[in-house]
Amino acid sequence: MTTVAVLGTGPAGLAATKALLEHGLRPVVFEAAEQPFGMWAGPGRGAWSDFARTNISRYSCAFSDLAWPAGSEVFPIRRDMAGYLRLYAETFGLLRCVRFGARVDTALANRGGGWLVGWHGADGPGSETFDHVVIATGFLTEPFRPPFPGLADFAGAVAHSADCDTAADLRTRFAGKRVLVVGAAFSGTEIAAKLASCAQVTVTLRHPMWFVPRLVPATDGGPAYPLDLVIYNRRAENPLLHDAPVFLRRVGGDPGAASPELAFDRDRELPRTIIISDDFLDLVRAGAVAVKRSGSLHFDAGGAAFADGLRQAFDAVILCTGFTSSLPFLDRAVLDAIGFDGSDRLQPKLLHRTMFHPDLPGLAFVGHYRGPYVPVMELQARWLARILAGELPMPDRAAMLAGIAEERELREQQPRPQFPHADFVAMADSLAREAGVFPELPADDPLLPRVTQGPLVPAQFRLSGPYARPELAHALIAATPAPILDDPPEARPAGPGRRVLDLLRGHWSIERRIEPGGHFKGNASFTPRSAGSLLYRESGRLVLDNGTELNGDNSYVYALRNGDIEISFAEGLSRGKQFIDISLPADDTVNFPIVSADRHLCRLDTYEAMFRLENADFFTMTYVVRGPKKGYVSRSAYRRLGSGR
Repeated sequence: MTTVAVLGTGPAGLAATKALLEHGLRPVVFEAAEQPFGMWAGPGRGAWSDFARTNISRYSCAFSDLAWPAGSEVFPIRRDMAGYLRLYAETFGLLRCVRFGARVDTALANRGGGWLVGWHGADGPGSETFDHVVIATGFLTEPFRPPFPGLADFAGAVAHSADCDTAADLRTRFAGKRVLVVGAAFSGTEIAAKLASCAQVTVTLRHPMWFVPRLVPATDGGPAYPLDLVIYNRRAENPLLHDAPVFLRRVGGDPGAASPELAFDRDRELPRTIIISDDFLDLVRAGAVAVKRSGSLHFDAGGAAFADGLRQAFDAVILCTGFTSSLPFLDRAVLDAIGFDGSDRLQPKLLHRTMFHPDLPGLAFVGHYRGPYVPVMELQARWLARILAGELPMPDRAAMLAGIAEERELREQQPRPQFPHADFVAMADSLAREAGVFPELPADDPLLPRVTQGPLVPAQFRLSGPYARPELAHALIAATPAPILDDPPEARPAGPGRRVLDLLRGHWSIERRIEPGGHFKGNASFTPRSAGSLLYRESGRLVLDNGTELNGDNSYVYALRNGDIEISFAEGLSRGKQFIDISLPADDTVNFPIVSADRHLCRLDTYEAMFRLENADFFTMTYVVRGPKKGYVSRSAYRRLGSGR
């Protein structure tokens, strides 16, 4: 009988245990604590508070063959997650495999094969040799406390987000105090929101980022859905992969409108970091939370100095600076083999599919990647279980080395992404194919559109393959809201913005006069880009006032946002940044002419714009531009080419 040791009883450890049992193996599971469920078990175990909700909904944060109990919150808190994990463990009889209170000290490769696992428990030390070891201890384990200059001299309280367990505790410790929250990621924005009503809160961040709520509309004017159901799908026009800046601005807005400290950098690419927060921008906009962008922090006994020289007094500091990885039970040779760098909070290990290394037979990792994790953990576990049961071959050495090279490229990528495996759907689907559980449905199956066009949900990986449960999978998939499929844009009143976009679609001639400047003549096209946006491209010939002739082209995105049309740059360093808006009347009727005026600061220049749609075949766009180095008027007349749209 093949013997397998599993380290950890969080979601990854439970998924590995269940998959191994399904395939006839008998795992021995080691858990250092007296209770299971890893970071979700309670205070001090990693999930940093009892009030913060998951960033992905219960529809995605689930195992493939277990529904959440009826009436569960859409976005669970720690208590809910622990309850769901207990239900999973009890439903499938997983806890009988667990040795509680057994802290693994060593996992050493034997020369003759297998792995020697050593541990300490209530009965003292123990050791046992296993054919395989599955490390499911979690990606981030240790609170990260940056060595800020002078922090040791600060006279006030210093805490890490990991120490902020309850809302009541936060109020008790920090009410009435001047609190500096270091970091504006998930924990920083949640803690700031909880303290806003009882303390004077300042949040400091190094770089600009997007702030997006948990519930967002899939299309302009449509109903709100959990963000994960909107962006994690197999649709060709997935907005986060193909139209991210336009999509993020539509659902989250421009952070710079809440505070200049949150504004995106001019002449730089838009940020890649997305923070999910329902309240943060509103609190900043209302003045309930202050923000300060700073590339450095220097502390003294009474407060902190920012990079621009401003110094503020504070009574307390909360470090919302994240976590690092730790693998204390592996020896130096193994750590070197996997390129382990515990300080790298993005890509601390280099493993094929974040699981295997060709020089470490018998050792595998499950759940050691940064991203939306439960479906990926489970797919990794199911693939691994089939390999250990002899049903599938281990990836060959060449494949593993190629996979590790890809992971190294992700580690070295600059600028560093927020998540190394950002395409969650592609990662899950590739693992499903390896495990032989990619969803296969006949062409006449009524569920097919929900699988190919709707959100990716774990139950899709129980439709076919080993241990499929198609009836349960069908029920779980059908019960999951499906943005656009459940509420297609054509089923709703079009609204003026959508009507104007529809009228703009097609090809146009352009006559443009720039005063002073010259005359431009060319063509333009508006082509569909996504469900609520058009790509505008123009090209032609510009004749300057001095007779010089130049070729010219431009491209913009026209996208619906809150009923209006936002025009943003489509290419270059300004890609995704707002250029101008077309504000439209609130009623649904389209009576010609449709006129919109807007004034917008674009970099250092002020643009006053006038859009006038005379009829379905003619419109004008006028810009009056004023700035330190600019001053001109641009008048463009567009006439439709051909009669069809």
